[in-house]
Amino acid sequence: MSNIKLTMPHRPITTEIRCELSRRFPIAQGDVDLFRYCLKPLPSKYGGQQEAILIFEDGMKSGHSNAELEGEIVLSFISLLFDCRIRKTGHRVNGLDISGDYPAKAHLSELFEGQIATGDAAVMVRHLFTLGDQLTKQFVRACNAYALAIASVELDRSLSFLLLVIALECLSTQEEFCPNAELNKETKSAKRYCRLVSAYCGEAQSLYPSGGEEAFLRDLKTVYHSHRSGFVHCGKGVSIASKIADRSGFNSIGHLVNGKEVYTPSLKWFFQITRGTLIGFLLNFPRSDASPNQEVLADIARSCSVLTMRVGEPNPQINPDAGDEAM
Repeated sequence: MSNIKLTMPHRPITTEIRCELSRRFPIAQGDVDLFRYCLKPLPSKYGGQQEAILIFEDGMKSGHSNAELEGEIVLSFISLLFDCRIRKTGHRVNGLDISGDYPAKAHLSELFEGQIATGDAAVMVRHLFTLGDQLTKQFVRACNAYALAIASVELDRSLSFLLLVIALECLSTQEEFCPNAELNKETKSAKRYCRLVSAYCGEAQSLYPSGGEEAFLRDLKTVYHSHRSGFVHCGKGVSIASKIADRSGFNSIGHLVNGKEVYTPSLKWFFQITRGTLIGFLLNFPRSDASPNQEVLADIARSCSVLTMRVGEPNPQINPDAGDEAM
C-alpha cells in the first residue's frame, strides 16, 4: 500500500507593508526591483518623511505563511542596503487593510503603565548614596540598561533580554559583590550572574516555575546563554515561545527544537527578576556606616563630560609611558 500525501489547495497571498524611510528617493525614482520583492515609493507628505510600500507574493507552496515577519526581515535588509532608518506603518493582505487591528503597543507595554507607587523614594536614594563610589557608578549603569530595556519592548524583545542581562552584569562583575579569586569573571560570568539573582532577588520563590529552584536556575541560564550570548555572538533572536509565554501568563514554556525539549522564559518574568534583584541589592548589600555621599551622582555626571587627550609627542623626561595631557 503506497503512501499518498494529499495537499490542500491554497491561494497565493499578496502582502503589502507600508513604511517610512529616513532618506528620500530621487524625485524621478520608479519602483525599486528587489528580485522577489518590489518597493514602490509613495508621494510624500509636505515636509514629511519618504514613504513606500513593499509588495511581494507568497505562493503558499509550504502550506503556511508568516508574510508580515518576512516583510519585516526585508525591511531590515533595506535599512542596511540604503543606510537609513525604516519604520513599518501599515500592513495589507490580499487587499484587506488589517493595520487598524494591529496593536499599537507591544503586549508588555501595560506592565509599565498605571498609577505610580512612590513609596519612600528618599530612603531608596539614600541607599544609593551609601553603596560606595564604584558600586554606585555600576548601579547607575544598571538603571540605564533597565530603562533602555523598557524602551526596547516595542522594538525587539531580543534587545530587551540583552539589556536586562547587562543590567545584572553591571553588578555581578564587581569585586565587591564576589571576589574574582572565588569566581573568575572571565570564565564564570554566568555563575556570578546566577549567584547575584539567587542572593538578592526579592521573593524569588514566587517566580519559580513548576520545577522549583532547579527549573528557576535552568531558565536563568537559558536567558544568559541563549538570549544574551546567542544574540551577541550569533545574532540569534528569541524564540516566539517567549511571546507566547507572556500572552499565556506563564513564566516559561517547554517546546521542541530539533527534537530536543527546551524551555523558553517570558520577558515579563525576566523583567520582574531583574527589577527584584536590583532593588534587593540596593536595600540589602552590606555597606559601611559612612555618611551618604550626596555628590556621587553629580561627580558621575561631571566625569562623563570630561575628555582627556594626549597633546604632542610624549616627553620621556617627564614620564616615559605617557604624553602631556590636556583636559
